[in-house]
Amino acid sequence: MVLPCYVQAQHMDTDFYDAHYGPASYLRSHAEHMARWHSDCF
Repeated sequence: MVLPCYVQAQHMDTDFYDAHYGPASYLRSHAEHMARWHSDCF
């Protein structure tokens, strides 16, 4: 199988990173995306 273009899309588990590495371990845009689009999921 040949894949000339491959894209993987997933969401970060920001709670995991907050607990183990602190909120400075990911970009503010990740936190804003999760709050804006997925706040009802968590």
